[in-house]
Amino acid sequence: MRMTKILHKHETYIFIFLFVMCFVIGIINPVFYSNGNIFSILKSSIVIGILSLGVLLVLVSGGIDVSFPVVAAFSLYCSSLIYMGNSDVSILQIYLTGMIIGALCGLLNGVLISLFNFPAMVVTLGTSSLLSGFMYTYIGTRINHQIPGSLVEWGKNMILQQTVDGKLIGLSSAYFLYFSLCILIFLFLKYTMLGRSVYMIGGSEESAQRLGLNTRWIKIFIYVAVGSLAGIAGITQSGFLRIANPFELYGSELSVIAAAILGGANIGGGKGSVLGTFLGVLVITIINTSLIIMGVSSYWQQVVVGLVVIIAVAAPILVNKIVKA
Repeated sequence: MRMTKILHKHETYIFIFLFVMCFVIGIINPVFYSNGNIFSILKSSIVIGILSLGVLLVLVSGGIDVSFPVVAAFSLYCSSLIYMGNSDVSILQIYLTGMIIGALCGLLNGVLISLFNFPAMVVTLGTSSLLSGFMYTYIGTRINHQIPGSLVEWGKNMILQQTVDGKLIGLSSAYFLYFSLCILIFLFLKYTMLGRSVYMIGGSEESAQRLGLNTRWIKIFIYVAVGSLAGIAGITQSGFLRIANPFELYGSELSVIAAAILGGANIGGGKGSVLGTFLGVLVITIINTSLIIMGVSSYWQQVVVGLVVIIAVAAPILVNKIVKA
């Protein structure tokens, strides 16, 4: 009975697909199994993964947010200017600053969507344009190379280090930050009343209101959480690149949303899991990395990821129609 339940889970099919995909790619290009490539894949999944956790929360609640790349860029750039050339600031303080800036951006989204009942897609598109325009006009457009030393060291820090062909490789320490956030959000969604309320709102907001839930404030909380996670992702990306680029992470919407949807998050709300999103992030990252290894252009990478999104959305609908027929 338990095995049957496992086999019916969406995450099981994603895991099988991931396993088969890795097997096939490894046969085509054995370099895929090298330690350097594995560490590279895991590192590449960190920022996309953190952003995908935020997208998971908002999709489960029945909403949508496409402003997270701009919020991440806004948070990392403003934080870098606040601490520019400061060698004494701690990495924790930098992350807290990025989270606060991101949370304030998310609060703006949440208030407009929840309290004023504006469409989420329109609001997040609008705030995306608003934040980017404000940043380019009043804050700056130049890449900041004078980011704090603690952030540079954090971006370089690795464990399981080894030297291959004279090059030092290893697992980025930031992966544990990403993994910790996965566990935290898993526990939040599964074991807290607020977390379960997110699923209830996504399933039926009207029913959630009848049960006495304050859906407006819960939705505001969700968008604040999305903004905070975007801030964390932005700071992490800045540490990896050792610069603060105000144009960073633009265009990442497709990969991030694709990972969440591929992991089982329902655009209509009420469904989605951290494990599924985690596996979806790995699938998208491996696809992108493998296409780069094969010399495929970035334009075709977008085509492939787009096809994955369409298939991920269409497959459950087709299966339900077949079952009902």
